[in-house]
Amino acid sequence: MVQWGMPLFRLTKPMVAVLGALLSAKDEEPTWGLKICRDADLGPGTVYPILDRLAGHDWVTGWEEAGPHPGRPARRFYRLTSTGRQQAADALQWRDTNRSALGLGRGRSLSRAWLASWVNRVSGNLKAVTDEFERRHGFPPGANQVRPADHDDQAAAKALDEVGLAPADLVTFYGRIGDLAWEDIGNGYFIDPVPDVLRRLEAHGAVDLGAVPEAGRGLVIGSNGGGLSYVTGPSGVVYRTRTASLDEPELDRVADDLRQFLERLEESLARFIANGEPGNL
Repeated sequence: MVQWGMPLFRLTKPMVAVLGALLSAKDEEPTWGLKICRDADLGPGTVYPILDRLAGHDWVTGWEEAGPHPGRPARRFYRLTSTGRQQAADALQWRDTNRSALGLGRGRSLSRAWLASWVNRVSGNLKAVTDEFERRHGFPPGANQVRPADHDDQAAAKALDEVGLAPADLVTFYGRIGDLAWEDIGNGYFIDPVPDVLRRLEAHGAVDLGAVPEAGRGLVIGSNGGGLSYVTGPSGVVYRTRTASLDEPELDRVADDLRQFLERLEESLARFIANGEPGNL
């Protein structure tokens, strides 16, 4: 068991930011030093010593760029080892659990580090589902993934921020995640791509949240696969419609903020793996 009180691995804000940047990198597209600096919003003088410490404990492996790289110096690439990836995800989850127990997690923002840890956890569980699916059911699984955001998604996230209806956490989410599609988990769970959210807003306007006092107007961000939509607004609260209609919809509050909503999605996935029933989210 890792002893997080040890000075080398105190979970300081810079350490958390670097671990989040490393967890966000794809295995097939390793990240490099200056990109980690940008993603973590830290300077090289802070990032490189952290990478060296992680490498010294076999959490990270690094290597120099091979092949031509005209017009710039060779990059040094970094990737979490299999042990490091698991330990990093566990460490960030441990930190969040302990902060919540101390009352420090209320009113939490959706940090990039937390989001990276969440993606790592649910992606592992989704792989377990899809690996067993065809053997159990006799036909291939559908799409069950959390897709990383590409440049178009990130540009659309900036446009969403300018609309003024999206909570800050939703913009953070779409800056890192393109969409979520869990077709085979119960009836399915979906968080739509941000370009679809914007197109729906342009075509149909914002959703009237008048049934909820002081909620104002909101955005449809996804569905549960059973015809019910997930809606959020500037307050960050996530609602689910009671019917398929979005005309003066009746709403149930399902999460206080997007982070809690993602936690409940993760719980639904865990229940589905355990007993085949994801619950009613």
